[in-house]
Amino acid sequence: MPYTITLDSLMNNSNAIATKEAQDKIQAQIFLNPNKSQVMQPLYQWLSTGSDLHAFNIFETPVPSTCSDGVQRDFPAYFQYLTSNTFADVTSTMSAKFSTFNLSYVSTISSIAVCVSQN
Repeated sequence: MPYTITLDSLMNNSNAIATKEAQDKIQAQIFLNPNKSQVMQPLYQWLSTGSDLHAFNIFETPVPSTCSDGVQRDFPAYFQYLTSNTFADVTSTMSAKFSTFNLSYVSTISSIAVCVSQN
């Protein structure tokens, strides 16, 4: 029997969505709690370039149109769904880890980045 597989049907398959969410959850947890080596290299790069602003911890992923629980979310809500943490929790966690740095945060429709600056 002939059949047609489309990218949309594959992306909307609950198994594919659940698999993507599981992978995103692992990456989001690493973003929330990076080990020292994960952040030292970008910080060394920042110092060597002399640039004012540098993103050193980034979590980026496209948000599924509908999550495996059937709810549509924007990126901040998807991040909270994956981690049970809000962006405010991110700022608190990162500020504690990098207390002597000037940190800022940039969020787009599919990412959040922790940035460091000299000022």
